[in-house]
Amino acid sequence: MPEVVAAAATGQSVLRRACVARVVLHRQSTVDAPFADDAAYHALLTFVHAQAKATGGAVHSFVGDVLLISWGAFNAAAQPEAKACRFLLALRRFTEVGCGGQWAAMQAAVCTGPSRALFAGDDANGTPVVAIGWQRRLDA
Repeated sequence: MPEVVAAAATGQSVLRRACVARVVLHRQSTVDAPFADDAAYHALLTFVHAQAKATGGAVHSFVGDVLLISWGAFNAAAQPEAKACRFLLALRRFTEVGCGGQWAAMQAAVCTGPSRALFAGDDANGTPVVAIGWQRRLDA
């Protein structure tokens, strides 16, 4: 992320080619007890962050059951699509086996295209931001 951090000092974003994955995980739960087993969420988030780091990805958000992660937006990445697919295959295996069947289904989309990467905020409170104009492709 050095290139992006250096650009942030001047308030500039960096144009890069990024690979972005959008994952929707469906959990087996009920409306009455949506967080019946918080340990499943802890295990999943621990796995997601470790696997993202292992494949050179950056986790941008995990809201509800939707995960957004990128490869190549902040660091140059060789074959970011292959890394994204390896991440997704590992996540699929984990959701089927590693969480004791807590996750009923997984849907994912991976797209590559131009993006603007920006490290917004200061060093203590900074946040990596990726702007993509092709996000609707992830929803298709």
